Amino acid sequence: QPICAKLMSGRVAIARYLTSTGSRVYEPPILQIDGEVFAEIEEGRIVAFNGHPESAKRVENHYKRVADLFAIEGDTVHSWHAGIHPGCSYDGDIADDPDRWSNNVFPHPRFLHFHTCGNYAPGEICWMILDPTIVVDGVALWDDGKLMVENFRETAAVMSTWPELRELMLEPAGPIGIDV
Repeated sequence: QPICAKLMSGRVAIARYLTSTGSRVYEPPILQIDGEVFAEIEEGRIVAFNGHPESAKRVENHYKRVADLFAIEGDTVHSWHAGIHPGCSYDGDIADDPDRWSNNVFPHPRFLHFHTCGNYAPGEICWMILDPTIVVDGVALWDDGKLMVENFRETAAVMSTWPELRELMLEPAGPIGIDV
């Protein structure tokens, strides 16, 4: 279940592509990012895009265009969640079709997703963050893109109930469309 970002403040590095969430159709559904761009967030609102100057401006313009197209709040970071399907893989290359790539690797546990541009889930623009570390109450739930199934009673119980999932959860499927 997505986690509300209404009170979230911080800085998120976004790279490679902004992709559509698939909520509504717009063209083009992606924006290539050359160089790193940082989204500065205060209480669930994007207050600035910084980093590579030309790319930051292109990201800002993309948000404005999509927000204007649907008459929505473009500066909203609504929620976030990580993928949990360790059998997911993508044999293609992200550059061949970033929209297709995004829709296919969305459930992969190596990706964290932010729902942005619109005050509803999933919003209209997705940030796909590769290999996140997510800490809950001081304990890693994800560590560098790996779901730490043994670190929480609830996830460990799933592994006890379905032991055949253990190996797959510890070593998710192969290619993800990005050479890292």
